[in-house]
Amino acid sequence: MKSYTVEAIGTVPETMGDVFLAWRSGGILRLTALWYDAEERILHLALPEGRTALLPREEGEGEYAFRSLVGTDVSVRIKDQCSETQFLCEKQSVTRQREVLLYSLSPGTLVKGATVVSMVGYGAFLDLGGIMGLLHVKEMEGLPKHPSEKVAFLDKLDVVVKKVDLQAKLVYLTQNMECRPSVKDQLTFTLQRLVG
Repeated sequence: MKSYTVEAIGTVPETMGDVFLAWRSGGILRLTALWYDAEERILHLALPEGRTALLPREEGEGEYAFRSLVGTDVSVRIKDQCSETQFLCEKQSVTRQREVLLYSLSPGTLVKGATVVSMVGYGAFLDLGGIMGLLHVKEMEGLPKHPSEKVAFLDKLDVVVKKVDLQAKLVYLTQNMECRPSVKDQLTFTLQRLVG
């Protein structure tokens, strides 16, 4: 069974295998900033097994803002391996993370933990980790007349992607689990909030 999680858009890797997978696939990791080297202008980030990722401060990026990242999670993409224990990475913007998520979703993708952020008469809008998904009332379990009969604000739902509109940056969803692909083709996402 093929499985991939959106934690690649901000997952904290548990093993170096997770790091190598994200590096090869272009996935985004969430790493904790350990300390900032002002002389080298590099932020040191924690990787599993005592290894570190190095995030250089770019020209025009304020030192105070960069230094304030220490102790927080930073979304990065691995660019290269510097040595046996160190990797070079680049910071990923929230916009880029949303773009990666949008292009990685396809019809049949199971999305776990989508959050209801608003409701209208014809359906509910769900946060899929920075992009919007529409769950129409006709796609809800039990076919309610109004979405409030089945869901509430901030509910976490498991839904299936029915259609992706790249131009509108909107994902159409269903709770009909029969729309899912076969288990061996399944692509599962576990959503986490994006960290910029």
